[in-house]
Amino acid sequence: MRYFPIFTLSLATSTLIAAERMNVSVCNMGRIGDSLIAQAETEAANAFRAVGIEVVWAKCGDEVGAQASDSESRFVIRLRSDRPPEAWGPVSLDAMGRAYVLAPGEGRIADVFFKAVREYSDQNSVDLRGLLGYVIVHEIGHLLLGPGHSSRGIMHSPWRGPDRMALERRWLKFTSAQQAEIVRKLRSINQEQADPVQLGK
Repeated sequence: MRYFPIFTLSLATSTLIAAERMNVSVCNMGRIGDSLIAQAETEAANAFRAVGIEVVWAKCGDEVGAQASDSESRFVIRLRSDRPPEAWGPVSLDAMGRAYVLAPGEGRIADVFFKAVREYSDQNSVDLRGLLGYVIVHEIGHLLLGPGHSSRGIMHSPWRGPDRMALERRWLKFTSAQQAEIVRKLRSINQEQADPVQLGK
């Protein structure tokens, strides 16, 4: 019994070392407060950390992660203040976000419409920073998983009563199958980006 905490610590350390890294640039196109964005990034990072992915955040135009290699995945989230276009297809989380992707792992850019996020927050009494973070997670999920929504969890749409409660309690998660596919796809993308560098040496 006395060795259990040591084993647990060792297991947690191994998990952290084995985590995939994902770089995300956030383009603040809507004059949203830096503090709110930082809080939303923390919420999103926690959701991905539960999947075994560490997110490195950067502002739009900055180099993504001062110590990050060119082989690591890069995604762009554009925080917009304009009205979202009319929702169409299976990609958007209603009107709060849109990922530009045709096939799993092929997209790199997603828009998050802050006015729609704030309206949803006000109308449903949902914490704004948590909601913004989870919308970001949802759209990055599309970039990795492709179009379409699931019947539950982060990739469900629209988010209704049970989803909102799970979001408030930070219980809203990817399904087990989605978690495995996200890690597999991200690992594949990272490897594909690393191969040209290795071939050029």
